[in-house]
Amino acid sequence: MREARLVHTYKEPWHVVIQAYQERFRQLPHPKIPALVEATFNGFDYNAANQELTWIVLGKIELPIPSWVKRLSGCTHCTFRTTNTLNYKDRTMRIQITNDEYRQVAVVEETNCFRVHPDNDQWTEYEQVSRLTIRSLLGMQSQVEGIVMRSYSEQYEAGRQVDNDFIQQLLALGRLPARGFLEEMAIARLPVEQQGAVSPTHIDRTTTTTPLPSPVSHSKQDDGTGNETTKQVPPIPSPVNGSAGSSNIVTVV
Repeated sequence: MREARLVHTYKEPWHVVIQAYQERFRQLPHPKIPALVEATFNGFDYNAANQELTWIVLGKIELPIPSWVKRLSGCTHCTFRTTNTLNYKDRTMRIQITNDEYRQVAVVEETNCFRVHPDNDQWTEYEQVSRLTIRSLLGMQSQVEGIVMRSYSEQYEAGRQVDNDFIQQLLALGRLPARGFLEEMAIARLPVEQQGAVSPTHIDRTTTTTPLPSPVSHSKQDDGTGNETTKQVPPIPSPVNGSAGSSNIVTVV
């Protein structure tokens, strides 16, 4: 069994970072994360007592491993189950990932968490803990585990770069939606009686004064907004009061 723990600090607020993370799923595959070929979404739920919104992503992954490992294991693609738990009260987003297929060959367990940085509430700490166990591979378990874990590290770096790209696009807008792409989808697919209960938003507990970067092109930012699920989202709360016209205020609407 191999285990790796990676920690990254984003110098942007939590509610900005988790929106940026959700954007990667708007159009698949993303050019910088080609391994994630497609995804389906289900398991939508909201716990009003805990202020937790949950959903499940079933992602089809083209395994980023050498071709000889694919031939040896018989695995080229694999479905991974990702359980997302967004807690508005604690300002955490926890993501648990495991493989649904080929578990007789290997078991992947990954835990991720976006949380407010303990040293600066305007930053975000991201932690990823990955565990891999190769169960049977003709005596080459240890060698293959090493190869896969190196690939994990590369994918981790690619993921952080994608998040940073979307962070810059969101901040360049100067106006942040109250909810992210996957949140909108999840809320729209909740039972009607639950939809109105999802009152918290990212910004209920914080406002931001993050300096905006120079304007950048974001012509693709609105791609896919015709998704029918987004049309069913309950009305977005009123904007947070702030200094109108101030260039260093990220206004949330």
